[in-house]
Amino acid sequence: MRRKKALKLVIFLIIVILVVLGVFFVLNAIKNKRIKTITEQVNSYIKTIEKNATSDEENIINKNIGKEVELDEEEIKFISGSTDKPVSAIYNLSEEKKVSKACFVVSYNKAYYRADYKNKEVSISKTKNDCNDVNLEIRNTVKNTGTEIYFNPETGKRCNEKEYDNNLVASSTGNLSGCMKWYTLIDEKGNDSIELLLDHNLAALVAWNESGSNKNGPSTNRVLKYLKKDTDGWTGVKERNDKYEVNGSYTVDYTGYRARLITAEEVAKISGNTSFDITSTKDRFYFGTNTSDDYSKREDYKWLFPSMGGCFALCDNPDSETYNENEGVARSIIFGYWTASSLAGSSDKAWLVYNKGELYYSHVKNDARYGVRPVIKVKKSKVY
Repeated sequence: MRRKKALKLVIFLIIVILVVLGVFFVLNAIKNKRIKTITEQVNSYIKTIEKNATSDEENIINKNIGKEVELDEEEIKFISGSTDKPVSAIYNLSEEKKVSKACFVVSYNKAYYRADYKNKEVSISKTKNDCNDVNLEIRNTVKNTGTEIYFNPETGKRCNEKEYDNNLVASSTGNLSGCMKWYTLIDEKGNDSIELLLDHNLAALVAWNESGSNKNGPSTNRVLKYLKKDTDGWTGVKERNDKYEVNGSYTVDYTGYRARLITAEEVAKISGNTSFDITSTKDRFYFGTNTSDDYSKREDYKWLFPSMGGCFALCDNPDSETYNENEGVARSIIFGYWTASSLAGSSDKAWLVYNKGELYYSHVKNDARYGVRPVIKVKKSKVY
């Protein structure tokens, strides 16, 4: 009896072991097939990229030689061809027209996998399903503040100076389309995105807040209304989800916007004004010297206030009360653009960038002189 029980137990254990081994081999076979399929996909992408990099005809790929690139939908379709296309992709194309490293997110059996390519080897993981932490060269590229960038916000693609020059109204007040000039705001090593300031105002001369009070921040019926309305067509720029809080009194929620307003703190930092405090500073200052009476260094920051007309061509003294009337310039000339920041200690004023080359302030109901100049956020790989 005991022998029979022992024999049954042995048989049971053998069956269990065989089942476990069978499951192991099946799972391992599935894993190997997945690895093989994804690896073949990645190698196909790499092959397509390198093949087109050596093409004599200009294409989506060979214009990116020597750059790190984050592919948009059109480029992803281009490299995948008949192969299953990746969800997202980043690659670095060397001057030798070889992919030195890359990251792809691919879909396999209704799950997402990340595939890292380096030195012709592909490593695959399921836990990391994006490429946001890829330490490629572009993340460590830092542009000086105020660097010119040519970018089309409608298509989400970088352009060049020639395309910009061909767009005769590119820097005209109110122009919202085509290849336009932008300037980099403060960049930091390790960031994968950069904030860009447009070189001209949007169409509206508009009040900061029609109520006459700065208590609730810039108005969604005035300055923020035109910011959103005029940039909604920039589908090449992702919608934002950030917020800006000032003085603890109000919050500007940019969720659903494609652009934001520059802040007084940013302007002060760009100018090197280390004593500026959004909660207490009440004095205007010229860029560079950060004083209210010395404008000798303002030209170093001219990129902050181009395309507004006025002082540089019309007078020597930016403090002249009649400078805007010289040579028949009308009072309706654009004098500056609003920031998102209210003036400390005031109930009815907000900070703005003035065309005299200074951070200035005005009554929030002033709708005859100041406009909107957007700031957008884009991936460095799209513009560098």
